[in-house]
Amino acid sequence: MNVTYQNLYEATAGFSSTNLIGSGRFGSVYKGVLDPDGTDVAVKVLHLYQRGAMKSFIAECEVLRNTRHRNFVKVLTACSSIDFQTNEFKALVYEFMPNGSLESWLHNRTRPEEASNEPRTLNLFQLLES
Repeated sequence: MNVTYQNLYEATAGFSSTNLIGSGRFGSVYKGVLDPDGTDVAVKVLHLYQRGAMKSFIAECEVLRNTRHRNFVKVLTACSSIDFQTNEFKALVYEFMPNGSLESWLHNRTRPEEASNEPRTLNLFQLLES
């Protein structure tokens, strides 16, 4: 699958803040829908101005190229192009997984209405006391 900057721009409604699903040190992730088949995707756009971003992009591509696991999100393609302002543009395109981020699953980041006062796990001392 080959995608251009134009394809990703259109898929994410111009990298709209309403489609922003996450942001980190080296990039922002947007939800998008690729035409013509309507595939839901997550587009990780690299912040190339950030020191080390290019090195991070290359390392991530290498790791993902050599890794296959049923619990990993599938990388569909990468895009290395020029944006509408003639700036360098790099992005990774993943299959979209609608159940939140890995961080939210690992650290139980729930919405306030879903929060529970009950502990998620017991530590060793709590287990010995029960």
